[in-house]
Amino acid sequence: MDEKLPASLAVLPPTHTIPTHLATADGVLSLGYLTLTSRQLLLLLVGGSFAVSLWTRTDVLSALIPPVGAALRLALLVLSGLLVLALTFGQLAGRQLDAWVVVVGVYLVRPRLYLWKSVRWRPHSEGENNGWSL
Repeated sequence: MDEKLPASLAVLPPTHTIPTHLATADGVLSLGYLTLTSRQLLLLLVGGSFAVSLWTRTDVLSALIPPVGAALRLALLVLSGLLVLALTFGQLAGRQLDAWVVVVGVYLVRPRLYLWKSVRWRPHSEGENNGWSL
């Protein structure tokens, strides 16, 4: 029973691979060195469609005031494109810019002034508000 197994038949202990990139988003589309995540691809598609829609809806500007309208139309297209690129690829303090837009939006819709109003129990005559007064 003291037989030794040849090295090719020796059983190796099981190994487990530990994932090290759990906080990294998976790439959906690779364009050379640029890899887009699903979030980035969605933002580019929605933002690009918004920019094209803005371009087609402002063609009246070019017809009404030809040189100034065309320049304004082009400026709106460039600004909307830069905004889309900033929201897609930009980060501030380790957080995506679209997340900051949500944070600022929630802050702006919250009330700024909270009023405290005491609710005390005062006995009233019977039948009035069950004894509670505001």
